[in-house]
Amino acid sequence: MTIKNIKEIRTLCHRNNPVQSVTLEQALGDFLTFITQVKNSDEMNNNLTVLIGHNSATFDVPVLH
Repeated sequence: MTIKNIKEIRTLCHRNNPVQSVTLEQALGDFLTFITQVKNSDEMNNNLTVLIGHNSATFDVPVLH
């Protein structure tokens, strides 16, 4: 994965081909909406939501922190 400027727009590319993506703000907002929906549905079933990440301390936490 690389980021290139195409027509003066930062574009995520895979093997030099542009791929569809969203901004970090949109991705985090969508994730928060999803987690809220899961949490609300779990409360009715008396379940607990747990998030697990592979290598999250190295890759995810610095971005989310």
